[in-house]
Amino acid sequence: MAELVWQLRKGPEGAPYAFAAFNKAEKRTNFFDNAEALRGFLMKRGSAAEDAVTLTARVEAGETVSVTLSK
Repeated sequence: MAELVWQLRKGPEGAPYAFAAFNKAEKRTNFFDNAEALRGFLMKRGSAAEDAVTLTARVEAGETVSVTLSK
């Protein structure tokens, strides 16, 4: 199964989105209105539920996180 590296970030203050996932290889960006939507994105692409919760918490805290997920 093909894999892609995604960079997860919290949206800037005043942005119309809360979180974003950027994929440089495919020049794709996904925007999310809330943490639950970001967790769903991660789990849909193969992240374990515990990992999705941990990654989302890190992004909510303002950290930029890179993660490899299935395509």
